[in-house]
Amino acid sequence: MSFYITATLPKKTSLENLSSIINKYKMDFTEIQNKKIKSQLRSEELYLRATRDYCDCDSILGSLNPQQEYQKLYNSKKVKTLKKKKWSEERITSWIEDKIKNKNIEKKTKLTPLEIETKLNRWTKFIQEL
Repeated sequence: MSFYITATLPKKTSLENLSSIINKYKMDFTEIQNKKIKSQLRSEELYLRATRDYCDCDSILGSLNPQQEYQKLYNSKKVKTLKKKKWSEERITSWIEDKIKNKNIEKKTKLTPLEIETKLNRWTKFIQEL
């Protein structure tokens, strides 16, 4: 499952007028046609994909979603094998949490605190300028 950063804006918003801000932060507001999501929005709202990337799982925002990683591991072949070996749900959950914890430690070493702050500031400034 992929993670996408999306946005909603009023339909009357001129994306053309926002293009300088969108380009400045290397974003891309492309309208998404998703009936399930649109059914939950007001009729006067646009539903947009906020980034240019294929998926946002590795973005600084996407990396803060531990539930996604949990589901990925829980549905893996490894967990199916553990279940066949009669592991309890509690033990499987503990194993998954350890895996995520270790992966997060590895991930944190990939970005320095300054890089993390820079990426978070980019998002914050982008949202503020909009």
